[in-house]
Amino acid sequence: MNDCGEYLGIEELQNALGYLVGTKLIKEALPQPMISAEMFASDVLGFEEYEEEVEEQEAENVGGSKIGERSVARGRTNEVIPEEPGY
Repeated sequence: MNDCGEYLGIEELQNALGYLVGTKLIKEALPQPMISAEMFASDVLGFEEYEEEVEEQEAENVGGSKIGERSVARGRTNEVIPEEPGY
């Protein structure tokens, strides 16, 4: 193991990609051979930057409730996912 993170074998990587993006084929799942964690999160998984304050303001402007309960703003639904015990 090196300082860059934990090693994944090809089979482990294929299984992880299968769970995350629905295909175990690396060339289909990843947009290019080398990607950063930020690119993986945004381009592959579709995550967006999140700023709680802005989201709360949007929900209030649209008439939804505050984050922490349930809100609908710009067609998005946000629900609080309870933490597992012990975390």
